[in-house]
Amino acid sequence: MTLRLTRRRFLFLGVTAGVAAALGLVAVWPDGAVLDDDPAAYHVLTARDRAILAALAPALLAGAWPTAPEAATAETRVLLRGMDATLRGLPPRARAEMRQLLDLLGRQGGRVALAGSWVGWATVDPARAAVILTGWRDHSLALLQQAYGGLHDLMFGVWYGDPRHWADCGYPGPPTLRLPS
Repeated sequence: MTLRLTRRRFLFLGVTAGVAAALGLVAVWPDGAVLDDDPAAYHVLTARDRAILAALAPALLAGAWPTAPEAATAETRVLLRGMDATLRGLPPRARAEMRQLLDLLGRQGGRVALAGSWVGWATVDPARAAVILTGWRDHSLALLQQAYGGLHDLMFGVWYGDPRHWADCGYPGPPTLRLPS
């Protein structure tokens, strides 16, 4: 069987190759959205990771997240530093899985495929982030459910591990030890 290369086929192959190359470039090109914070304060989270988590935090912590911009910025920094410290303490396999998720979400192609968002993480508003997270939580693919669960557990653990937020969930704090007199 001989393959005849007609002008039409040649143009089709050229356009197809160009589109495939462009899509491949989009899939690996970094998002570029970063959170302006002191990079020396982090050991695990990159600037791109911090932008992703900062975009998702208000949606995951809806109801507890501060509405005032200054308070939200301060809480974001505290939360991200706590998440960085928590990730440092995780077993290597769990840390590697979170690293894979954040790396995938940090690329434009991964963000578009997993989050359905063409805009960078820095411009994802809490309402859009809530839709993304709900989609992962309720998705039929177990992998997306695990991604949601991992982010949820990490973020909630750090948030409610901070004594300042115990009252948000009605926790009075640990019992005090009363020694007999």
